[in-house]
Amino acid sequence: MAEPTDHELLTRFARTGDEAAFAALVQRHVNLVWSAARRFTGDDTLAGEVTQAVFIILAQKAGRLSAKIILTGWLYQTARLTAANALKENRRRQHREHQAYMESTLNRGGDASSPTANESIWQQLAPVLDEAMHALRTADRDAVLLRYFENKSLADVGAALGVTEDAARVRVNRALDKLRALLAKQGIKFGATAIATAVAANAVSAAPVALAASITTAVLTGTSLTLATIAMTTLQKIAVTAALTVTIGGGLFAAKQAHDAQNAVHTLQAQQAPLAEQVQQLQAERDKATNQIAWMKEELGKNEKNNLELLKLRGEVGLLRNQLTGAKQTDEAIQASLTNQKSQASTPDTKTIEMNKCLNNLRQIDAAMQQYALEHNLSETNVVTAENILPYLIQAQIPQCPSGGTYVFGKLNEVPSCSVPGHALPSSVESPAIGLKYILLQSAIAKDRFAPIKSADIKAAIQRYKDSHDGQAPQSQGEWLLYLTAYGSKYQAAIEAYANAHYNQMPTNAIDLLPYWQE
Repeated sequence: MAEPTDHELLTRFARTGDEAAFAALVQRHVNLVWSAARRFTGDDTLAGEVTQAVFIILAQKAGRLSAKIILTGWLYQTARLTAANALKENRRRQHREHQAYMESTLNRGGDASSPTANESIWQQLAPVLDEAMHALRTADRDAVLLRYFENKSLADVGAALGVTEDAARVRVNRALDKLRALLAKQGIKFGATAIATAVAANAVSAAPVALAASITTAVLTGTSLTLATIAMTTLQKIAVTAALTVTIGGGLFAAKQAHDAQNAVHTLQAQQAPLAEQVQQLQAERDKATNQIAWMKEELGKNEKNNLELLKLRGEVGLLRNQLTGAKQTDEAIQASLTNQKSQASTPDTKTIEMNKCLNNLRQIDAAMQQYALEHNLSETNVVTAENILPYLIQAQIPQCPSGGTYVFGKLNEVPSCSVPGHALPSSVESPAIGLKYILLQSAIAKDRFAPIKSADIKAAIQRYKDSHDGQAPQSQGEWLLYLTAYGSKYQAAIEAYANAHYNQMPTNAIDLLPYWQE
């Protein structure tokens, strides 16, 4: 059968006055309280009185202690505060005496010339250990007390703190690291393992055998000293005893001693005020920590719920992505099928493609001839050679007929021709304006650029020719080219529009561009 917890025993005592339950609590924690009081006071007798006072306070507050409080930590803190009351105004001086006393006591425990490693470490830890313990947060202090002062297993520590064994191990290790850092600030520099070993072996020693029984009897019978009497220091007791002794002898000396004792009591009461404030501060910190834990539990629950929602949303997104991928694949298959059908239905045959390429080549040659004639002011009867037009051709070379034909050219008044039947350019143009556009277009293709021209310039050139020839319109391109004095707009848009509509084929004459021409 599992042993009852501290709070179960305390509840039984508070509700029913169960003496056995309280005696079990005293027996369970008396060594811890006495050892702490002994370190605080440096006096065995005063440590016993402080220990008795701590358990009297426990009996008085048994019904008001929260179940969330770790009793080990509460007893340790109460022992510290009670001992501080007992030390009165000479606390600093007595602390130095306590250190000297502890060192001398520890040195008497074995051979001073060859102490063990734990004893050597403990001799340095003992004077400052409890001050460092007080500097820890409540949760960290409880973890160290349970693990190393009471030597409980990690499973028992976890059960007391309300966490798992693994979480208890993390909390204990973290608290031990903080304790090591606090000790290092006071010049005590040991590793965490060495500190843990020394504290576990020496922090709690056996209280006097009869102390537990006397405490239990005092609490349950109500015959113990009051808390105020127990809190009196040895110095106060000496003062009171001296006062009584002198009273028997008589007179003024007794009155003086009584006055001194009264002043000491007032001083003690003044020192208790900041201790009460410290108790209130500790209680406020405890309540704040409790609220933070509750808030963290609530946030953890929200996070778990949000994680579930996130996983659900991820699953839905994955499903939608799969559906979208399937739809895209279906759409791509349909588009590929339609493209294939369109290509099969409308792709021209090889002969047509070769003829279009040949016609484009003839246009390049014709445009190069006309460009050369324009730049060198030649007439229609002049003849140009292949060498003349090479600078005006793409890649500076005569193009080749894809069907193996031979190109014939030379006279400016004749269009270039090919030996393959059907590969021929038209021999004339329909109007001077269209002819001008055609010549300039071919010239731009031959130079891999586009010569700009304005409609107003075209009309002005034709009108100047008519004015010079009694209103007669020009009959050939060479008759009015000399009257063109300015260039303007580009032909890129018309050529691209025609090529896109005719599977990248170039236009055969200027008339072909009229539906795509933008003035």
